[in-house]
Amino acid sequence: MGSRKTNVTLVTIAIFIATFMSAVEGTIVSTAMPTIVGDLHGVALMNWVFSIFLLTNAIATPIYGKLADMLGRKNVFLFGLAVFIIGSTLSGLSNSMGELILWRAVQGIAPDRSCRFHLQLLLIYTPWKNAPRSWGSTGPHGV
Repeated sequence: MGSRKTNVTLVTIAIFIATFMSAVEGTIVSTAMPTIVGDLHGVALMNWVFSIFLLTNAIATPIYGKLADMLGRKNVFLFGLAVFIIGSTLSGLSNSMGELILWRAVQGIAPDRSCRFHLQLLLIYTPWKNAPRSWGSTGPHGV
């Protein structure tokens, strides 16, 4: 049985980009929220933009954990990344607060921050001799 060689540098870069996208999402929404609320006339629904993301993320986290065990972490990570990108794109194209809340719910379904798939993938694809360097580069998320 032949073994496949994994390009650890490419995997690490991809994981860091996905982590960056996830981290930047919260910053962008928080910073842009006053303008968004003004444009979409939705002061009464403003808290739902944040709450629905957290709610759907909390609901999806254990489901993605089980799916990762059954289907593989890489597959679930890539699926979650696709869902997150679709949700982000559609959130940006929203014409009303209701649409924005719906697409933020889709964003929240993606296993970005809470599941820590990026750390699991680093653990799986990094050779043990290089593990401290790769894990250390994740910063405080590795704790």
